[in-house]
Amino acid sequence: MQDTRSCLADASADTGLVPTGLWRRRRRPANEVAMTWDGGRDDCRASQYIASNPRVACVWGEYSCQFSRVGADGMSNNGAMANPSGLIPRSPVMLATWSFGARAIDAAWPQLGAPGGALDAVVTACREAERDPAVDSVGYGGLPDRDGHVTLDACVMLAPGKAGSVAVLSRHRHPAAVARLVMERTPHLMIAGSQADAFAGECGVPEEPLLSPEAKAAWERWRADGAAAAVDQSADRGAGLRPVDGAGGGRLFQEERRWAHHDTIGVLAAGATGEMAGACSTSGTPYKRPGRVGDSPIIGHGLWVDPEVGAATATGTGELISAVCGSFLVVERMRAGAAPRDAVEEALRRVERIGGLEPHHQVAFVAMARSGAWAAGALRPGFLVSVREGGGPGGAAGSGGARVEAPAVVLRGD
Repeated sequence: MQDTRSCLADASADTGLVPTGLWRRRRRPANEVAMTWDGGRDDCRASQYIASNPRVACVWGEYSCQFSRVGADGMSNNGAMANPSGLIPRSPVMLATWSFGARAIDAAWPQLGAPGGALDAVVTACREAERDPAVDSVGYGGLPDRDGHVTLDACVMLAPGKAGSVAVLSRHRHPAAVARLVMERTPHLMIAGSQADAFAGECGVPEEPLLSPEAKAAWERWRADGAAAAVDQSADRGAGLRPVDGAGGGRLFQEERRWAHHDTIGVLAAGATGEMAGACSTSGTPYKRPGRVGDSPIIGHGLWVDPEVGAATATGTGELISAVCGSFLVVERMRAGAAPRDAVEEALRRVERIGGLEPHHQVAFVAMARSGAWAAGALRPGFLVSVREGGGPGGAAGSGGARVEAPAVVLRGD
């Protein structure tokens, strides 16, 4: 196998093309070759690459490889994702919604280098936000519902059929970890309400209070002010609820404050060997009607991961995201050949076409292709994305920490 890797590297250097798949050859009709991605995944896709594309396919003994030209967006010239088998190692990457996601990524980063570390990393990143009382949209700091009760929603995902979700969790502080237990210990996809708490208890997860003193004080002010239907926390005058940026430079970036009540944390990770995972965690819309569930814990809405294509997560007004199955839509557009940026933009335009947008509505998507290429976009200005890249095939140790960036796409100026 090492000789094959060397041949691939030499051929890539000689031709300027990138290996996009390595297969073991099987006995088939003369004009057809059945393929198995090297790395443990059986695709069993019949192809005629070797017969019909002699200029972009090479054979070494029992192995065959397709080569393609790959652009900056990580897509090959024939629409296939670059390096789908993870044959050529790449730098690990983690993405998270909002600027407070930078601290969450940095806390989880060391786990990304271990085997299976992508799942550990996304759950740990969510846990970092869930435990922080300064984050008023996730976990312990989350603002309560109309009646003053905090309920939490989350999901995790590795691939279609490998996901778990919880909704309306009311006695356990870390819903992403409980969602992982649903995936790993049950045949189910989602457990909700009091039974989600009961399940967590059966798994040995300790109960913890969810309503922080800061969130309780904010809820009491909201009630005293007349319980307005739409919460605009951009008018929050030093209430101390906003997250502190990772560099310690002060409260949440000013441009994000308009969307402070939409701060669901969505996290995507890809390890150096190509494994992918995602997680999404939220306390939901502040002062919501009790029992309301948004997009975050719904597989395909707040999060979708397909390791053959890529992953996406969403934040913002959950009803708008769910109306277009937002994260699933983004990944499916990448499956059809769109670059991450274009896939995000198309999903945002679908949201816009729903109509009836109100001033407090915001939607943002973060997408990562199988190659590691990524992009973020938002319906309106103010969204920020956190990202960390670095290290190499030996692990996730990279220099520096997470950075915070504006999205590549902002659909509207209002």
